[in-house]
Amino acid sequence: KAVAKEQEIPLQYVTMCEESYATDTLTVSKSGMDCPCMEFGMPRRYSHSPIEFFNLNDTVRMLNLLKGIVAKNETL
Repeated sequence: KAVAKEQEIPLQYVTMCEESYATDTLTVSKSGMDCPCMEFGMPRRYSHSPIEFFNLNDTVRMLNLLKGIVAKNETL
């Protein structure tokens, strides 16, 4: 949240229950390997179809947010 606020990147929150989202994040986080996980979801339409749409600005913001999180954690 802090990195997004610093970079003026708007965030949307969603709550997932168990394996309702098709990634391996839940499996990895429950593996007992002490691997912290965070999932990024990008707003899009017509997922997994030949004509999936998303806003390129959202992609750039996500990349900048991820870079900011990594940079901040490198200094901890």
